[in-house]
Amino acid sequence: MTAWNFVKGLKKRLETSDDATVVFVTDGGLAWLDSVQSLFPDAVHIRQFHSQNSRGIIYVHLRHNGKPYTVRFPWDVVLEEGEASDDAQRMRKRRKLEEEPSQSERKKCKDHLRRRGCGRTNLYPSEALPR
Repeated sequence: MTAWNFVKGLKKRLETSDDATVVFVTDGGLAWLDSVQSLFPDAVHIRQFHSQNSRGIIYVHLRHNGKPYTVRFPWDVVLEEGEASDDAQRMRKRRKLEEEPSQSERKKCKDHLRRRGCGRTNLYPSEALPR
């Protein structure tokens, strides 16, 4: 079964009120992104990446005032208690060393939303991020 067929079948069977928000939680595959955005354009779509170079990254796709946005952050940015694991802290340090935003990236990110206590949680217009 493909992601498209799964989401299409879900759309046929799902009964929700008009003001309900549908939330999808998937891996980072593009097949999920395309099918969810096509069949449920107003859904909140949470994607977790598992590949070696992007492990631990979460994208949350949503609409705000009719425009698509993507929130990108490490999966462990919010902890219920305690500290991030040693692996997570090591990954954060590595990302910080590797990330030197270009001038265009800084310009794209100037309108991001940052909440107190959320670390590197940014809200980007969806077209500003790689799919």
